[in-house]
Amino acid sequence: MDRTRFLFFETKVVATLCLLLLACTPILAASCSTSKCYTDAYNSVDSTAFPLVNRVDGIFNKLRSTVGLKKTNRAKLLVIDASGYPWAVALSDNTIVLTTGAIRKMYQGNDYALADARVAFVLGHELSHLVTDDLFHHRAFAATRVPEGDSADWQRSSPADENRADFNGYLFATISGYETQQLLRKKNNFFNSWLNQLGVVEGNSHPDMTKRVDFIRARFSTLQAEIPYYKFAVMLAHFGHYKDAQLLFEDYLNNVETQQAYSNLGYVYLQRAREEMPDSLSYKYWIPTLLEPGSGLETNRSRSLFQRSIPVAAINLLEMAETKLKLAVEMNSDDLASHINLAATYLFLPNKIHHAYAAIRDARNTPLGKNPSVAIQLESIYQLIRAADDDDNGDRWPKARDKLAEIARQDDAPENLLYNLSRMLDSRGRSGAATRYWKLLYQKLPTLPRIYQIQVCLRLGLDSCNESITAKNTVMQFAPEMATGKVPIGQDMRYPAARKYLEKHWSNHVAPRKELEDLNAVVYSNSGGDKLMVLDHYIEMLVKNVPDDTYFASIENLVDTFGPPQASLPTSGGFILSYGSDWSALVEDSRVTEIWLSGLSKAAQTR
Repeated sequence: MDRTRFLFFETKVVATLCLLLLACTPILAASCSTSKCYTDAYNSVDSTAFPLVNRVDGIFNKLRSTVGLKKTNRAKLLVIDASGYPWAVALSDNTIVLTTGAIRKMYQGNDYALADARVAFVLGHELSHLVTDDLFHHRAFAATRVPEGDSADWQRSSPADENRADFNGYLFATISGYETQQLLRKKNNFFNSWLNQLGVVEGNSHPDMTKRVDFIRARFSTLQAEIPYYKFAVMLAHFGHYKDAQLLFEDYLNNVETQQAYSNLGYVYLQRAREEMPDSLSYKYWIPTLLEPGSGLETNRSRSLFQRSIPVAAINLLEMAETKLKLAVEMNSDDLASHINLAATYLFLPNKIHHAYAAIRDARNTPLGKNPSVAIQLESIYQLIRAADDDDNGDRWPKARDKLAEIARQDDAPENLLYNLSRMLDSRGRSGAATRYWKLLYQKLPTLPRIYQIQVCLRLGLDSCNESITAKNTVMQFAPEMATGKVPIGQDMRYPAARKYLEKHWSNHVAPRKELEDLNAVVYSNSGGDKLMVLDHYIEMLVKNVPDDTYFASIENLVDTFGPPQASLPTSGGFILSYGSDWSALVEDSRVTEIWLSGLSKAAQTR
């Protein structure tokens, strides 16, 4: 494997030094290996005493969720009152300690985007040490004070260790969306200015700054270009364009291996497999976390969930999904979405029903799986598995039905549970009992994904219902105007007018053109931070940046204008408010940060 590729599972190392912070640390750090040691010696600091802590906490939480590994997800941040000591350190109890002095240094000046990138890099560097199990990292502060002749070389980090942590930290910060390119600028770059402020002289355990910056720049030059395409791959998968998303995810994983990329690729393979199945099989039941973009279903009276034969093409894709999702859960066993998608994969795969049980058991054991509302969703999937389990010719359907009916009586019963129970009843000919739950779903129609809206209407025989859905979604099409202005979404850029528009309003410096065997893609940007993707010559997708001070940065304003979203889906560092198959809003730090618009043209859909 090419060593320029980023690997989360590197060889374990010891005694790596904290980021660029050697000479200004108190002697206490030489003996402190746990957070308690620091809190005994220093006052911890919260946002009441130091408002910037809130901002730093937000960056730390976004990094943890983006990296998505068990070690980083469980990491904690401790800010201590040490104004004269600007340093950061990763400890063996999975805590990162950051001083108020370090925060003040990084937030000097009025450029918050630059300061945020600095913080993200520093915390990313320390998270990298946790990922590689640097259990003696806390001893690094003492390394420059070891008397000559003392046999403490084992405490020192090597230049290679620090280079790796620099690179990983830079990568973590970049894939989390921070403006890390500013850190590498030759004029007043972050590394040199940081050291000049501290007056630090490099020890033999750290590479000098010139080599350090050159190392990152050399290794990251190709990876920097992958980040925009990865983000658009996430959007393509979200809007149901699975084939294009698959190609971009696979290409990304050739250069950057992350848990989230494997999880997303597994999800894409699962959805592609469902596209290969008849609708009566692929969308017979509604499995949580999957937002379905497809169309009509037919009522199926087969006894168990997936008795009908599955096409070979679908089986092959399901096996690919299984492989990628298993890699994702091995990298982070706390990732709820990967466990759920793995359970869905096993529900479709022949003779894998007991693996589906195991996947739901693992999902229940995740921190999020213990949340009461999530637990109900997992119970719904578990009962689907029971209904499908006839390995020993036993009929578990009655008990599964009874359990779902018990939960359905609750006021907060989730929509997908009501849908699944309705389908189960119809599959056994209990149409009268099923109608009761279909009517409950009709009352919740605006909150359902479009495919399930249609199914409720079809099942209840309401012709006008489908017209109202169409009208509702037509009204929602006003929303993209807010994001796009005059962007010619769906047009062929080979036409002079579209090409002239791009040349006038958009630059092409985000990333070089990507030419894959079955896909040609390029990402453009403008001065406002918006990004535009062109796929196979068609202007296909827009990401509109939403500044803090604009009207639609407020979730409340968005919902007041466009109504409640059809779904709220978790994503790295936040969640997505989905308004159907054409547009969605990305929410981070409790505000809308981006509007996503997908406008695949008819010509592009048939290519």
